Amino acid sequence: MLLTQMPSDTPDADEPPDASGMTVADMSNAHEVVVTSVRTGGPAERGGLRAGDRLSGIGGRHPADGLMARHWLNEPAACRIRINFLRGGAMNVATLDRCRDDGTRHGPQDTGRRG
Repeated sequence: MLLTQMPSDTPDADEPPDASGMTVADMSNAHEVVVTSVRTGGPAERGGLRAGDRLSGIGGRHPADGLMARHWLNEPAACRIRINFLRGGAMNVATLDRCRDDGTRHGPQDTGRRG
């Protein structure tokens, strides 16, 4: 499986519309979801996620597959979403801030940087 860091100015057809700043995929050997890429400066990177992290919870729910994870990451209800993930055998928690100061959602190519 290819794991990458996406530059902030590179369009990606698999970029999730929720602008979480990461792409995810199913693990082939288990009911797990892995982060396959993280956009530089995006919400996932700012929250501390990296390519290779295994998602164990999104907003308090366990995603059974990548489709479910993308669906939950796309839910428009909250600007902040809690992500539980495994890295190197240790459980971690990240909070993704998916909104700007005015409450509008970041776009897929928005790095969250201003000026």
